[in-house]
Amino acid sequence: MAKRFSAEYKALLGGWQWQFLRSMVFNRDGWKCKSCGVHIPQGRGTKALHLECDHLRYPPKGSPVSAFLSQPLSDYQTLCNKCHAVKSNKTRKSK
Repeated sequence: MAKRFSAEYKALLGGWQWQFLRSMVFNRDGWKCKSCGVHIPQGRGTKALHLECDHLRYPPKGSPVSAFLSQPLSDYQTLCNKCHAVKSNKTRKSK
């Protein structure tokens, strides 16, 4: 089943503030997946293999979407899309 996001969350992910936060996380992590270690230099990702910014901790339920932007960088990690999909599936199954 496809993941569904609110229009507000989708707008946040497309905004410059989120893109800046993602780049800070990717730079901190050396453009490497924290799970499998694959290195994908900036601008070299493909649809099949690219880096994603993963939330380690989410803001409390009921928080505004903008709360994602005020979380510390330590609440995020760099994952390749393959490892992110595995983690997301495990998280959904455990709920």
